[in-house]
Amino acid sequence: MSDDLIQEIYASVTAPGRLIEMMTAVGRIVHADSAFLFTSHSASSPEALLLGHNVSNEHINDFATTWRHEDIWAKAAGRRGMMRRNVVVTGDELVPEKELHRSAFYSDYGRRAGMDAMVGTILFDGTERDGAMPFTNLCWYRSPGKDRFTPDDTARLRPLMPHMQRALLLHEQLRQLSMQHLLAGVGASGMQLASLVIDAAARIVAHNASAERVLGGSNALVTTVAGHITALGRRAVPSFHEALHLCKRTGQAVQLVIQEVSGGRLIEGTLSAIAPDTPGYVGMFAQPHFLLIIQCPGAPNMDLVHKACQLYNFTASETAVTVLLLQGLTVAQVAHERDCSLNTVRTQVRALLSKTGHDRQVDMLRTLSQLVR
Repeated sequence: MSDDLIQEIYASVTAPGRLIEMMTAVGRIVHADSAFLFTSHSASSPEALLLGHNVSNEHINDFATTWRHEDIWAKAAGRRGMMRRNVVVTGDELVPEKELHRSAFYSDYGRRAGMDAMVGTILFDGTERDGAMPFTNLCWYRSPGKDRFTPDDTARLRPLMPHMQRALLLHEQLRQLSMQHLLAGVGASGMQLASLVIDAAARIVAHNASAERVLGGSNALVTTVAGHITALGRRAVPSFHEALHLCKRTGQAVQLVIQEVSGGRLIEGTLSAIAPDTPGYVGMFAQPHFLLIIQCPGAPNMDLVHKACQLYNFTASETAVTVLLLQGLTVAQVAHERDCSLNTVRTQVRALLSKTGHDRQVDMLRTLSQLVR
């Protein structure tokens, strides 16, 4: 096992799009012609990913929409209880070559996609304690006319599995940090804004804390079904689906006017495309993503919040806590956001109550809200 190859595996997590380089580099040691990396949906990763090396977009799309459900190798592995972490197996161990060639999967898809022989591995099976990675399957293929994969090929791959697993975990952690950084940048102007990253199917991939105010409940500005946005407010101009279609087609930002469900007030919003493979790394693997930004109804003016804090002689830390409480965060969420202990925030809240002359947190926040709206 080459040190250079191990370095290539870890280098693949450092920049967008480089996971394909990992698949290619590892595939070279088994003389593979192409590769697929596939993940499922999970609570921590709501997007199912499909990344191909040396596979056309047409074949990737066909696999994602139809043939992954008919993959004869995956079906055989499932029947034999081999869809488990750290399993490495050749296609011929799962399905005899003659049976493969008689299948609809091979006749109608595999042959033209160059999938005549396969060696595959389950990097994560979705049962890991930390839940950081969903089910993840990585397979390499050889085209018709090439030699079959052998147990020697699986032996070459096994020592690399821990390195590929660590690289993918690091990759996911970096992606999550980049996503948080992007969402945290929304609202830097002082106006409280809800921001949501969605995919092309309108599935919510991530959102900031302020978005909790516009999601859920009978008066929600954002209506969802199974995690997908279906409508905005009582009505919106253009409608959400019209805006998403326009954004997909033109790549230009679309301005929205949204009417509240109750009260009828008009709220401004923007839907914009996120360029794939940017340093923010939200457009994963060139899949289109979009950023929906909505002004939070009744959001406090942050400039006035800071002036009100000065009025009561709040310290910088107390001001930061006040801002988060006015945004609707709980004391526990404030502690998490500020990376400090729960007791520290509780002490700061007691100081806020003392300085504002209140006994209850809800009364203090009501007073401050009236000052800054």
